[in-house]
Amino acid sequence: MLAERTLDFLRLEAFAVVQAIEECLDDLLGFVLAEILDKSIVKMLSGQRVVDLGFFVMILQFGKVADPVSAGILGLAIDLEHHLVGLEQHKIYSGIKAGFMVTTVVFDVGETLVNESRLWRLWADWLAVPEHVLFAAVGAVIERGDHHRSVFEIVRPGLDIEATRRERRAAGVPDVFEPRDFYPDAVPCLEELHRRGLRIGIAGNQPEGMEEVCRGLPVDFVASSERWGVEKPSPLFFQKVIDESRTDPAAIAYIGDRLDNDILPAHAAGMLTVFLRRGPWGYLHALRPEAAQANLRIDGLGELPEALERWRT
Repeated sequence: MLAERTLDFLRLEAFAVVQAIEECLDDLLGFVLAEILDKSIVKMLSGQRVVDLGFFVMILQFGKVADPVSAGILGLAIDLEHHLVGLEQHKIYSGIKAGFMVTTVVFDVGETLVNESRLWRLWADWLAVPEHVLFAAVGAVIERGDHHRSVFEIVRPGLDIEATRRERRAAGVPDVFEPRDFYPDAVPCLEELHRRGLRIGIAGNQPEGMEEVCRGLPVDFVASSERWGVEKPSPLFFQKVIDESRTDPAAIAYIGDRLDNDILPAHAAGMLTVFLRRGPWGYLHALRPEAAQANLRIDGLGELPEALERWRT
């Protein structure tokens, strides 16, 4: 019976949505949808296809979707707060379905979008440490599972990192990546996902200055741990990703090169996880059994759009 009703919903025309809303104006949900309907219907009729009519009508019919069975069958969250906030951004897209349609892809920064080799070399130069020694320290820290700042404790015990960063900024050698540091496949990947209608975010453990570097990219939001005041792998960081994405966590794919900072906490937050085997953490973490917990594994961002498509089908 429910399946038949669902198919009926999907066959309704735009005017039926209008009528349904008029009948639901005494309901808060109906009122909210009525407020945004004009712009949404105009976009839909103009061929932009940004409104999923089945999504509209189903919500109107079920109201707040208090029935967990009905909501589960239709792939909707019981709590529609995020859907209401981002409803105008809801797009018809044949995306990934694992209970929910993935509408948002969020990227880590270091060694996911950005090649950090030059940044590490700048640190080696500043601290007067041979590059191979610094990179060996990085490998040791990865193997021990320590925070990456532990590298500095190995090569310069007692170093005040923040004070040193201020010194570097004053000297014109800031610890911030530049556009030339993006991996060759990074921007094309963002452009392709944008073309496919996905909402795109960038969020990583980075100084706030990185946000300015990313402003011109085809993304919907950029966030640094410094501005948010919380770092991965804290669950609070991933809650902020969810809030910024304005959708359910199951509708978010998080891409990263680290198990400890990216894949495992994103998985715990309920997101689809994509492990990128790239950079020192990526290559070493790929050898760990926990890597099997990632929903998808790729060796480069050029593989991502089709990997997401294969997951869908």
